[in-house]
Amino acid sequence: THKSNNSQVKRKRLNEYTPKSWMRGDSIQIAYTIGGVGLKYARTDYDNTLFTFDSKTPRESQIFAVSLAF
Repeated sequence: THKSNNSQVKRKRLNEYTPKSWMRGDSIQIAYTIGGVGLKYARTDYDNTLFTFDSKTPRESQIFAVSLAF
């Protein structure tokens, strides 16, 4: 006879209707390379970085990079 594992079935049903909170982000990235020089820029805006339901905390990050190859 085959025994089913009821604990896995119950656990799956409990998580099925759990509300979820999402973090969203928008990013703009630019890169330019000429010869051995590379210039890169990225700006990202995030919403709800604390994964909460009530207060959405916006964040922003900017990265500028220069790379040299010789």
